[in-house]
Amino acid sequence: MKPDCSPEETQSVQQIIADLLDGHIDRGVEMLRVLKDEIHAAIPARQRQSRGITWVLQRISQLFISECTTQPQDIRTLADILFKNLELNDFLVGVPIFLMAEYGKSNPPPEHLLPMSPVYTSGTRDESCFGQLFTATISADFPAALPAPA
Repeated sequence: MKPDCSPEETQSVQQIIADLLDGHIDRGVEMLRVLKDEIHAAIPARQRQSRGITWVLQRISQLFISECTTQPQDIRTLADILFKNLELNDFLVGVPIFLMAEYGKSNPPPEHLLPMSPVYTSGTRDESCFGQLFTATISADFPAALPAPA
């Protein structure tokens, strides 16, 4: 399902994807920051509390996914590029986490390989809302992949 989006959002996401896949990482990440700020600023003030940064990052991920329908492997590639080039304390790290969660739903890896993924291991150790959301998404789809509670 393609999310409702403006022509400007579509154009921005297409340019970000092109930059990231062409190796222009810094420019792609900077454009991603601008898009995040624009989407967040467009939320009406009275809805900004319920539609916060997590909603914005999830929306950006949905826009990325809708642009990668002919090349689903690009979703994983983009997630890897972003994850390797963002600090874990950067809000934008939610984008590759959402991308990998969505990619994993339609392209599940063997469960014994999932814990070796850098996105997986960082996501499950992260106590932020993004880490908790990632862990909840993965555990719902791959319950055997999570380590047993201590």
